[in-house]
Amino acid sequence: MNLWLLSYRISTAVFIVVLIIVVGKYFVPKIRQGQALQKIEAAKTETNQGYEENIRVIQDKVTRFNSDPKYVERVAREELGKAKEGETIFRYSERKTNVMTIAPPPPPPTPVPTLSPPARPTPKPKPTPRHRSNHR
Repeated sequence: MNLWLLSYRISTAVFIVVLIIVVGKYFVPKIRQGQALQKIEAAKTETNQGYEENIRVIQDKVTRFNSDPKYVERVAREELGKAKEGETIFRYSERKTNVMTIAPPPPPPTPVPTLSPPARPTPKPKPTPRHRSNHR
C-alpha cells in the first residue's frame, strides 16, 4: 500500500510541475507583451501631454488676438515687420567687422636631408685559378 501512495504522490507532483511549466509558457509572453504595451502607452501619454500644452499656448494666443489690440500690434511689428501708415522702419544688420581669425598652426619643419650611406666597397675580383701544365 505504501508503494501506491508513493506513486500517487510522485504522479501528482509531476502533474503540478508540468502544469506550472505549461501555464508559465503561456503567460510569460503575455506578461512581457503587457509590459511592452505599458511602455508604449507611457510614451504616448507623454507625447499627448506635450500636444495638450501646445494647444493651451495656441488657445491663449487666440484669446489675446481676439481681445487685446496692443498684442496684435506688437506681433505685427515684431514678428511680421509691419508698420503703421506714415511710419518709417529702420533695420540695422549686424555685420561683424574686425573679426580676429586664428591662423592655423605652422606646418612641421621639413626634415634635413641626411648624407647617403657610404658606398659599399666594390668586391675584389677573385683570382682565376692557374692551371699547371706538366710541360717544362
